[in-house]
Amino acid sequence: MNKTPKGTASGLSLVELLATVAIIAVLGVASIPPMHQWVARQRIEAAANDLMHDLHAARRQAIAHSLPAVVCPTSNGTQCTTNASFGSGWLSFINADADSPPQVDIGETILSVNTGDPRVAILSNRRQFQFNGRARRATNGSITLCDRSASTPPQTLTVSYTGRVRRNRIDSAGVCP
Repeated sequence: MNKTPKGTASGLSLVELLATVAIIAVLGVASIPPMHQWVARQRIEAAANDLMHDLHAARRQAIAHSLPAVVCPTSNGTQCTTNASFGSGWLSFINADADSPPQVDIGETILSVNTGDPRVAILSNRRQFQFNGRARRATNGSITLCDRSASTPPQTLTVSYTGRVRRNRIDSAGVCP
């Protein structure tokens, strides 16, 4: 057992304690901007993963059932909306009657509904993505996802003419369109 001589104190002095607290405070303040960018990047990643999953699932269902499957923007979670972007949410469903523009009819199976994130803008060059187990598209479709605060680089999803979805990261911090 260690004994301290009488009259000496063990532990930290007030100056040492204040220096330690100051160093922790400086490091904490310095990490706030990177943390904000990390959170924004994770928000975009989550939205891209959700949309990519729903596109893959719709394609898979179209192939499995030999029926058209649709992923489209929605504002109410029950019907496709032609004047909304994917940023307000999207739904995927089996479009058994192949109506155009696609609408969810009685008896058609809704595969998924996503409400979107108002902090993530999602823009697409298509009003909806339709998958058919047999047919191919003439051109690729693209979806751009970006943080509305423009603090992190946007991402794009490319849907090939065969229905395959791939992710592309854009290296520069672009302005959210």
